[in-house]
This record gives sequence, C-alpha cells and structure tokens, in this order.
Amino acid sequence: IATHWCGADSGNRGSRCCGERLRCEYNAGMMPTDLLDELRIALAEGGVPAAIAILNSRTACRFTSMYRFDRDLLRTLTFYDRANPTAIPPDDIPVEASYCVYVRDSGRPFHVENSLSDMRVELHPKRLEIQSYVGVPLEDDNGLSVGTLCHFDFHPVPIPEETVRLMEDFAKLLKEHSARKR
Repeated sequence: IATHWCGADSGNRGSRCCGERLRCEYNAGMMPTDLLDELRIALAEGGVPAAIAILNSRTACRFTSMYRFDRDLLRTLTFYDRANPTAIPPDDIPVEASYCVYVRDSGRPFHVENSLSDMRVELHPKRLEIQSYVGVPLEDDNGLSVGTLCHFDFHPVPIPEETVRLMEDFAKLLKEHSARKR
C-alpha cells in the first residue's frame, strides 16, 4: 500500500485525500482507477466540460482545451481557464500558430516546460506568449489524429510524465464516450 504525501492511505480507495491522489498513485506506479472513474462519471453526468475541469485540476497549467483539426485551422471544441472558468473560448487559429502543430505532425504527445529555453520551439510564433504546453492526439475510430487535448500556460510549468499518461488515458475515455453516444 502506497501512502500519499498528505498521509492518506491509498489502499482506502473510497476516500478523498489531499487532491493529489493522481500524482501520488502515478508516482507509486499504480493505475489511478478512482480518478479515471471520476472522469468517466463526469463525462456521463456533466459532459466534456465537467471532465475537462477535473482534468485541469490535476495539472499546474492554467488552461485545458480540446481542439479539432480542420484543414489548416485549429477549432476550439472546449476550453477551460482555471482563473476564469466562465471565460469565452479563444477564436479559431491557424494550426501552425499553436504548439498543437507538433502533435498533428507527429501523431504523438508533445510537451514544452519552458519555451524560452527549449530550442525545439525557438522559431514558433507563440513562444513568448505560451511558455508551457503539453498535448496529446485525439483519435477517431480509425486511429487517425483529428485534434488535440492540451494543457498550457503563460508561464513555465513542469510537465511530469504522469500528466501525459493521464491525458492519454483521458483521450481514450473520450473516444469510448463518443462511441457510446452514437
């Protein structure tokens, strides 16, 4: 049985702890079934926006979004701003003007903890504005990348590997949820 840093016993699956359950369980190498169940329930009861708010609470990044690729445009599907939960989603932008371009082009997760020191993005147009980003592909039923799920922030933010794994797991939940709704 692993112990959370707050002292809560992770063997007690039905209880709430410090809110860091995901980090603690991922760090202990366990599957965070409680969190995935919480996200699944949020999807069923409150839809994607409710689940996105929960997902956002598990990252240091201020923003969480889902985008759809529409040729050369990035269309906002959902947007969450922790500092202003009722904020209006940003306008659609060219894919090339977002770090989502790296996810689209590779079909793999991409992250930047500090754009000002990451040479991979030294020529990117959003480098000075969006200084941290992590995105994973959203796939259709055929496994084709159709968009991204991402967290981002105006400031450098650490992006632990468990954040990427959770986002990939959530992307799979979204795919299952979408299939059930059809």
